[in-house]
Amino acid sequence: MSSSDEVALNEGGMEISPPWGSIPVEAYILQNWDTSSATAPTDQLRHLVRLYIGAGYHDPTTLPSITPTDDQVTTILQLWRTPFQRAVATEPGQIGCIWLRTDYSAESEGAHESLLENLDLFNTLDDEDRLLDDEDLYDFGQEWQKILDLMPELVVSTDASTWHSSQTRLTKAEDELDKAKAYLAGEDIQGAPVELIESMRNVLPADQAGESVLRILLSKVHKTCVVNYILVEDSEALETQQLLLIFLDAHGRVARSSRMPPDQTEQMGGFWLDGSWDEVDEWMEADIGDDYQVGGLLPIWCYIKKMKKQQLRAWELLFYNNRFTSLLQGTPGTGKTKTVAGQGLGLALCEVKTLITAPSNTAARESLIKLVQMLREVLARFPQAEEWFDIVYLPTRSTTLSDIMEADVDWEIMTDHTIKEGQNQTGQADVDKYALWRHIAASFEEDNGNSSDTEKQTKAKVWLDVLEAYKYSHRISAKDKKKFFLAVEGKAKEIFSSPLSNVKIVICTCNTAHLLQDYGYKPRASLADEAAFGSEPELIIPAILSASKNQYSGDYMQLPPVVKSAGHNEQSSQLAMSLFKRFYDHDSVEFIRFRMNYRMPKVLARFPGMVTYGFLGAHPSTVVTSDTLKYYQEWWSSDSAKPYRDARRKSEFGGPENDNPQRLFINVKNRKCAPKQGGKSKRNFANINAVCDVIMNLFSHQHSIDITNIDRDKITALTPYKEELHEISRHVTMRLKMHNPKIQRFPRFRTIDSTQGGENEIVLLTVTPADQHNGSVIGFIRKWNWMNVALTRAKSALNIFGNLDLWRSQLPIITKIRKAKKFGYMIMDLLDMGDVIDVDGDKYLPKTFAELRNGRQTWTMEIEATPPESSAFNRRAQVCLNTHSDPKVKAEYERKLLDQMRAMRKTAEEFERLDKAGVEYDLPSASLNVPI
Repeated sequence: MSSSDEVALNEGGMEISPPWGSIPVEAYILQNWDTSSATAPTDQLRHLVRLYIGAGYHDPTTLPSITPTDDQVTTILQLWRTPFQRAVATEPGQIGCIWLRTDYSAESEGAHESLLENLDLFNTLDDEDRLLDDEDLYDFGQEWQKILDLMPELVVSTDASTWHSSQTRLTKAEDELDKAKAYLAGEDIQGAPVELIESMRNVLPADQAGESVLRILLSKVHKTCVVNYILVEDSEALETQQLLLIFLDAHGRVARSSRMPPDQTEQMGGFWLDGSWDEVDEWMEADIGDDYQVGGLLPIWCYIKKMKKQQLRAWELLFYNNRFTSLLQGTPGTGKTKTVAGQGLGLALCEVKTLITAPSNTAARESLIKLVQMLREVLARFPQAEEWFDIVYLPTRSTTLSDIMEADVDWEIMTDHTIKEGQNQTGQADVDKYALWRHIAASFEEDNGNSSDTEKQTKAKVWLDVLEAYKYSHRISAKDKKKFFLAVEGKAKEIFSSPLSNVKIVICTCNTAHLLQDYGYKPRASLADEAAFGSEPELIIPAILSASKNQYSGDYMQLPPVVKSAGHNEQSSQLAMSLFKRFYDHDSVEFIRFRMNYRMPKVLARFPGMVTYGFLGAHPSTVVTSDTLKYYQEWWSSDSAKPYRDARRKSEFGGPENDNPQRLFINVKNRKCAPKQGGKSKRNFANINAVCDVIMNLFSHQHSIDITNIDRDKITALTPYKEELHEISRHVTMRLKMHNPKIQRFPRFRTIDSTQGGENEIVLLTVTPADQHNGSVIGFIRKWNWMNVALTRAKSALNIFGNLDLWRSQLPIITKIRKAKKFGYMIMDLLDMGDVIDVDGDKYLPKTFAELRNGRQTWTMEIEATPPESSAFNRRAQVCLNTHSDPKVKAEYERKLLDQMRAMRKTAEEFERLDKAGVEYDLPSASLNVPI
């Protein structure tokens, strides 16, 4: 059919089938059309269609039929393609391919007729209409890819079962190829295609046999990616009488291509229908497409997908399962955040708009850091990937343009806040480069250099002048500040939602995600990390953006959402249940649980793993000694650490000899804790002094020449209480500055609440409670979630500071009355493993730097006394204490706890044996209904 025929059909007012807007790609275009954009409609169409193709698969339920207005039909859909092209694209027939003529030079007509001579187009194409031969429409020259801008249906799938089954086959084919490579390299690996390998070795020399096997298996991988083929009649085809045969994947990329004489195209249709097309020479000897070469997209995809079974299952749930929501339960250190970051990167590579959120700034930043680390590895091998998508890290401010429209705003404060926030990011250059502010400033700089658009250039220059004036504290009028701020908001919207936007990953806190509604960013996938720590209202914020895929990752045995106490809020018991925990174990939600920890070595993972989850495996990578651990181990063996080594207790219950310093409990004597007068947040001066002593001792170590000096930033001092955090950070900083006035880097200081999602090489955990009257008063840390988080932050070494003898003196009350049995198990485990070091505590601190400099005898800051009634026993506690006051009864109770704890160890050892043997198993904590 000629172009004139198509125009006549178009103008004839005939009813079109299927109706306008009912085709998924048309619904996608109409859903995402930006009526306010200054971009030419043809350019916006091309951009949206390429985004549509980039996804490869579209769930038709997310693209319901849209009835467009007459204006939308005329100015968008009919502008895009003719009814004839639409019919070819949507009625593929049995074979589904097309014959595309792209060369219409004056001398080409005879050669074109020669190609068609004696050819049955029905056998080749199913329908003669699938021969696209119109100079007005298809004069593409060498740019045959333009046909996909008009007919994305040639490659994009909207059939869920077909798509998911193809992805499953791809995973299996990649796995078979990987195992064959390992087997040929001499590894003893289960599941390798041994029969194929040995059959090749029987007929070929060893080296040729291996190459042949890998070629066959690579062909299988490529075949599972192919969704269609097209025949291109280009200038070379007219000259050589050999059509260009191109095999395409779902993203429009070339898997393989070769040349084929026209008389064989009929047979190719038959081979395609019976699935044997990969056996013909035109496939086996074809050129591999650029994206499928080493350095192309397929190796990136395979590289990202090289992960353990549970991680791969999480990917399959997100990418290939048609469930709206999935849960990823990950115990500490099992790579939840890295998996989420990898999934975000994988989705971006598929051109899927993705949102990654977390309840806290710390957790959101960790997600970004992990993603940047993975991206850096990818870019090292595939530098071209940097151009494929943009990443934006959103600020945490809550004021948006919609807020401004509804209230009187102090533009000076608003603008100052925006600029300061933009210029003060994390301090990590490779992370800060993705901050929204950097994107905004870079976009204005680009506009300023664009002389072809004078209006944009003028606005950009004004904005940059105001920014420059602000930096040098020049006076700026309120009117200019208002324009400046509104320009920021307008530019943000342009960055996120213009047709030319390349943003595919946004990372922010759950609360900040509401900004995306104003900015017009519509994610198709939403991944929430540390979701068990977020309150239900927080997690609903990203959920209302209506992504078609939602994944919540977290651990209900770590910190719950922070809400007001029951005394302040009668709904606190419900608000303290996260959306994650509410969905957990629910039949309607797909679920995967990680068991392998990649953070902690076995010595650190053993106890929290067995007492909280039943077992927590340690990946072989955790035995690799970091530079920080090398320094720490050398310090432990040095004269500096001798007082600590000498004060280490032997196992109290006949446990094994233990000289490993990676988990130590510093038992601080002469201890007291108390809040400031009128306050509630506790401090323990003896613990603070003990932490300072260890840090100063550690940093003063003179390391050997082959050991790298320790980076102070690799140490985190952790505490449950904010007031104690303030004192620890103040006194550690003072002591370090006294020894080195020019010091610039310091350890990190965190509360347990703020560290979830974080980690560090060495963690110094001060367990504050040391009540002056009753040792069983241990505050909110009796809830094991807090201790579980604290015990699982260290990657190399964990030093715990506390008052073990005091707690032990009232152990029955802690475990029975306070219901903190796991805390009791921790005490027994420390005693049994011989990890306790006794030190004398000091309840005084220097109030000023002068007191510190003048020596201990001048310190005047003493811990406050607390009244006995503030921690008096109730009747049940007093009865319990009286019952266990007899040393014999007390010893029997400790032995009972010890036996229970050792039974947990044996259970964990059995799980470890199953894990090493590759046997599938469920841990007791896999269900909320099973008590631990």
